[in-house]
Amino acid sequence: MKRVFSALLVLCLLCMSAMLGNSAKAATPTYKLIIWLNEDGSILDQRSYNYPDPEPKTDKVPVKAPSYTCYYVFAKWDDGVVYRDTKVYSPIFTAVKYPVRPVYTPCVTYPVRPVYTPCVTYPVQPVQPCRPVTPVQPVQPCRPVTPVQPVQPCRPAKPCQPVRPVHVTEITVDGAVYKLDDQTGTAKLTELTSKRDRKSLTVPATVSANSRQYKVTMICHDVCANMQSLKEVTIGKYVETIAKRAFWQCPKLKVISFQGKKLTEIDDKAFEGIHEKAKATVPNGVYSYYKEMLLDAGFPETGTIQK
Repeated sequence: MKRVFSALLVLCLLCMSAMLGNSAKAATPTYKLIIWLNEDGSILDQRSYNYPDPEPKTDKVPVKAPSYTCYYVFAKWDDGVVYRDTKVYSPIFTAVKYPVRPVYTPCVTYPVRPVYTPCVTYPVQPVQPCRPVTPVQPVQPCRPVTPVQPVQPCRPAKPCQPVRPVHVTEITVDGAVYKLDDQTGTAKLTELTSKRDRKSLTVPATVSANSRQYKVTMICHDVCANMQSLKEVTIGKYVETIAKRAFWQCPKLKVISFQGKKLTEIDDKAFEGIHEKAKATVPNGVYSYYKEMLLDAGFPETGTIQK
């Protein structure tokens, strides 16, 4: 009986050591290179990494060009995405709006009314009795008072010149920044002001600016990359191009709806890393063409593409 108990104890110890060894192996990072990206997707810095050395940090700071309404301040790096033997960090910026300048109204000065001085007449002396009456000298009338010259009123203030509308080349609609092209009358989605906790995105057919409508024809690269909470996307009917990594590594993205038939290009890795049961809805007449482009761009084979 004691031998059986000892054998069971040795077997339990061997199983526990094996489990600890497997967990230690699983905790070992598999990546050997760390890359930090600029906001346009180019490489800012890269370092080699060997476990168990501490993970290196970069001292370089990415910069993002300001828009018409705000400028951007680097906030921090995101949590990073591991792709094979490489770990990639993307920057997160904070948008700061420019202050609005006050509009001044010119002062209007009213004319001053002239002040007139009344004429003063002295009383006549009484006549003494029993004395020859000396004719009363007529009282000389007071000289007419020269009227005060009226003060010339100040010239009326010129009316304010109408403020010319400012011509903009970039606008923000529902947290999405669109770059405008006046020659073609088109716009393209370049970035989102905030990616954190955003669950849905609707790319409209058109945006309004400069008293005209611009068709949204392009979704630029990395617009929605690494959005951990994005679940649903609606793509407008005039979109023709979806650039590389536009929806890369969005693990919760499950519903994609295409509104138009003008899509001609979906670049590499545009839908790589989305939900494995993702469902895409495409218009009639372009099913086969859209399906082929989606699968080439990383759409999961376990997902559903329907009309």
